[in-house]
Amino acid sequence: MGIGMSYGCGQRPRFLTVADSGQVDLNRNRISLGIRCRWGLRNALFHVAKEEGSDKVLGIAMWMPPRATDKPLTWGEWLWEGFDGWRLWGNQVMMNLRYGRGGLNVKVWGNSGIMCIDS
Repeated sequence: MGIGMSYGCGQRPRFLTVADSGQVDLNRNRISLGIRCRWGLRNALFHVAKEEGSDKVLGIAMWMPPRATDKPLTWGEWLWEGFDGWRLWGNQVMMNLRYGRGGLNVKVWGNSGIMCIDS
């Protein structure tokens, strides 16, 4: 799934603007997406859009489940979210140490707005 998502973004104008094409490593992007998708499988909801009557995937979205903001977390929720958040962070740090910087153009990134909305 990750490598398909990496290739799918590679030719989009928005991606070409914020990524330094000389430094983009699709294998690193695949690993990073894998880390985040595994976190999402444990903590979020995935929705897959398919073409009716076909197995062709049109898009994938990951959503955090709704939770009342006025209700405090239980101890179990607090411990799990803390542990899993640090695990996500640690996995990303290890990936960055192994594969290096991802090729993101930080000069453009700061002014680019929300990346996931692309027309």
